[in-house]
Amino acid sequence: MRNYFITLACTSLIAISLPLHAEMLAKEAIPEKIISLLLKRHPEAYDIGAEQKTHFKQNLYEVLFKEGESKQIELFRADGHFFTNAEKMDSLGEMPATARENLTAELGKYELVESFLIANPNGIGEEYDLVVNATGVIWHITVDSKGNISKKDKQ
Repeated sequence: MRNYFITLACTSLIAISLPLHAEMLAKEAIPEKIISLLLKRHPEAYDIGAEQKTHFKQNLYEVLFKEGESKQIELFRADGHFFTNAEKMDSLGEMPATARENLTAELGKYELVESFLIANPNGIGEEYDLVVNATGVIWHITVDSKGNISKKDKQ
């Protein structure tokens, strides 16, 4: 019985310590209302997938797709309504300086892989979705408008 409790406690600690990964959803797993609206807005969209994300304290579907040769990202509420789109950034220069300082403090040396600006359609402020490589580890990071890291997941 004692070994059972020790095993249970160790298993629980391991499960808690593992980071949660954002799972890419196939087109079939995305709510039909979202797919319908997306295809009305972008009839030529293909290679559609989505991730469930939280931005501005709202649960959203971040839908990734291609249209022509360009990669697009749009965010939708769970009820199917369009929320906003993500704009690709070329550098971290558009972010507050505190964000870069916080990333360096959190990760040490890192290299930017991708970065997206997500503007709040309901008011002022923005958030940033980043993919960074820190010593061979890929991180998906969300930074708020003040430069604070609000979410960090290992790929």
